[in-house]
Amino acid sequence: MDTGNCSKRSVTSLPPGPSGLPVVGSMFEYEGPQTNLKWTKQYGPIYHVRMGNRKMVYLNTIELVEKYMEGRNGEQFLDRPTGPAAFAEGLLFGSGDNWRNNKRAFMKALHTRTLLEDAEAAVQNELTLVLKDLHTKAESDGQFKIGDILLPACANVLSGFLLGDSLPENSTDREILHAVVKNLEGVDLTSPLVQFSLKHPKLCEHLKKFAWHDFIDIYGTSRRLQRLIGQWIYQIRQGLSDVTIDHLTQQLNQTTALTPNTKKAAKPERTGERDQRCPLVKISAPEIDYSDSSSIQPHIESSAMEITSEACASTTKTNGNFHRAGHILQRQPEVEDVAAGEHRSFLSTPNDLMKKFVSCESLLPEDDEETVEAVESQVQFSALGFLPQDSAVPRVKAVTLPVLMPSEGSGCDTTQTEFQRHLGREMSMNVNHHSILRRILAQPEFAEAEGDEELLQSLVDMFFGGVTTVLSGLEFVLMYLSKYTTMQMLAQQEISRVLAEHGVVKITWSMREKMPYLRACIVEGLRLGSVTPSSLPHVASVDAEIEGYSIPKGTFVLASIYSLHQDQQEYDDPKDYKPQRHLDAQGTICTPRSYRPYGIGARQCLGDRLAEMELFIFIAAILRDFDITSPPGNASEMKTHMRVVHRLQNFECFLRKRKRKF
Repeated sequence: MDTGNCSKRSVTSLPPGPSGLPVVGSMFEYEGPQTNLKWTKQYGPIYHVRMGNRKMVYLNTIELVEKYMEGRNGEQFLDRPTGPAAFAEGLLFGSGDNWRNNKRAFMKALHTRTLLEDAEAAVQNELTLVLKDLHTKAESDGQFKIGDILLPACANVLSGFLLGDSLPENSTDREILHAVVKNLEGVDLTSPLVQFSLKHPKLCEHLKKFAWHDFIDIYGTSRRLQRLIGQWIYQIRQGLSDVTIDHLTQQLNQTTALTPNTKKAAKPERTGERDQRCPLVKISAPEIDYSDSSSIQPHIESSAMEITSEACASTTKTNGNFHRAGHILQRQPEVEDVAAGEHRSFLSTPNDLMKKFVSCESLLPEDDEETVEAVESQVQFSALGFLPQDSAVPRVKAVTLPVLMPSEGSGCDTTQTEFQRHLGREMSMNVNHHSILRRILAQPEFAEAEGDEELLQSLVDMFFGGVTTVLSGLEFVLMYLSKYTTMQMLAQQEISRVLAEHGVVKITWSMREKMPYLRACIVEGLRLGSVTPSSLPHVASVDAEIEGYSIPKGTFVLASIYSLHQDQQEYDDPKDYKPQRHLDAQGTICTPRSYRPYGIGARQCLGDRLAEMELFIFIAAILRDFDITSPPGNASEMKTHMRVVHRLQNFECFLRKRKRKF
């Protein structure tokens, strides 16, 4: 489609598009991403549609997306509407300075050389449990919904990544987290009933009585997740992680003669879902209601903590993510990482420790001013979008350093993610191997905040935006491989060959360079699946112009990712599953220019590389152990529906154990 003539046109009204109906607009005409593709073919590379009282402008070619949403012009479309059940700006639906601060804090916390190790450890821990369950299912010789096994694993990977270790099996935290993501999986954001409940949350209970089908209370689900994450934050600020508490409890009950004070603390009055299993911790304040954001910080600061030093001192956590528990209560010499400039000290009492941790300086090197300047520099702009409109920030020359997760491919012009950008400084060495959540809590943006609303919302967003996205990606890739068994066999042969060369059976992230065909299968599955078929809405913060069309302030601007992935100018036979299209003549992986599975520009998903690692390791391990087939029918006949993301509807498969040849 020719977009060149548009720029020569004088500024006019909104682009063409479906007229819709009074009041509701085109809400009843919309049937998912296929409708976006139909409108693209009908109205061209840019069109306008009205959904209720919302004006939405869709960009449908990679040229327009790069020009107006990923370059300098994208600064005017960085804002977002208020998110469903949101109580602060956060990461997903945040706007303005709060969003920039949140993203900057998370990026600095993740800018560490131990990130890959932490991410892979979280994936490998859950993979063991997934494979155990899949082998059990394979023995039953029947078809089943593989997503039922993968869903909790995706949630556990994210919690393990944040906490530095997996939540213990059968723990209360794990059960709560699984219940939350199970609810989240069932949320249908396209349902008028759900949309009404989001606008009128106090009516949720009454709506359930009269609804003709069940619907998920998103506010209630969000509050439950807030409480769980709030407890993790509380424990880390007290010097103990949630993950260590279960281990400490078990070992103390078995090996330690408890003092009378300890016995008293071991049976606290039940004030919440977690207190009953934390004999080392007694929170005397009532259960915190994180839905009331004004009450969060006072509760955290005033909660009483009873910890018996003698009991803790006898227990050692061998995992490098956590220090000896007893040492937390003793004054320690300052630990300094000379290479990275890290500086930490431990104080003598839990309350002192909490106060110090809340206000402590960043765990990153002390050149944060340089980091901010680099982030605000023009070189960072297209990836981060932090440059103010009237900024006169001096440009910082990027230093040539090893990139954390280098761009993969051969010369493909793709937008780099945050971790592929040089921040103009060395990464933190993280020699004490602090967990990601602990590093996040230490960032000045959160340590100096008046309350924890932004921190909590950002962490909730990670689960709301990350878990079902990875799950849906896994299902789409496995579905296509189950339908195209020849391609599945080629991927399995590649996996077997690489494992034989290494003389091991364990799949690792470092093997990805030697498995280009498998990675091409994953890319093609994500392209066709388009888990996020449109970018989340970008909101025009000012009156703007796109290709000669007037875009009023407040208009939603979206990239139709589904249309990008189905563009006939970019792909031959775009509806066909052809992994080979992503390999060059030398067999090297090369992702297409229009490939955008995780969002657009500065609003791209912060955890995209964790998702890629999870997809690669999980799928490679499943194909190593099993042949996967599904009931008869073409892949194009598989039904999909919109939930939080684009999902396959009731995907079921068969697994047959393979005989290993390595």
